[in-house]
Amino acid sequence: MAGIDVKDTGVYGLGAFAAKRIAMGVVVGMYEGERIDYDTVAARYFRESWEPVPAEVAAWTESRRARNVGTSGDYLFNPAPDVYIDGEDFDVANWCRFMNHAAKGEAGNNIVVECNQEEGTISFVSRRNIAVGDELLYSYGDDYFLGDDPESSKSDGC
Repeated sequence: MAGIDVKDTGVYGLGAFAAKRIAMGVVVGMYEGERIDYDTVAARYFRESWEPVPAEVAAWTESRRARNVGTSGDYLFNPAPDVYIDGEDFDVANWCRFMNHAAKGEAGNNIVVECNQEEGTISFVSRRNIAVGDELLYSYGDDYFLGDDPESSKSDGC
């Protein structure tokens, strides 16, 4: 969607802001990134330190390091069984990766997450009218903050 600015929030790093008025009920964006399965997620992000590193994971890690892309696993969504979308790599992701968590809970959310399990897609929809300059915020869900579990990676709401 045109009309989104990505800029410094002054507190939480980069964020996504409305550059034009957004009406309630509008799909503001679709989450994009590399589509991978559970085994790939586990091998990349949740392998024990003592486990051997598969060659494809070592190559993936080196590619990300060479391009200054993180390997945190913080940008994973699980919209359907065994479908994960990894939006951390800016070469395959879009601006939706910059939407931040609404720290004020439900009252602070101006975006809701809608998942289509048949298609394995994630849409972000405005839950109210959004003014120019407002930061786009949604709840990552309580599970997001639990730690290293691929089943709880930014997938609440799906």
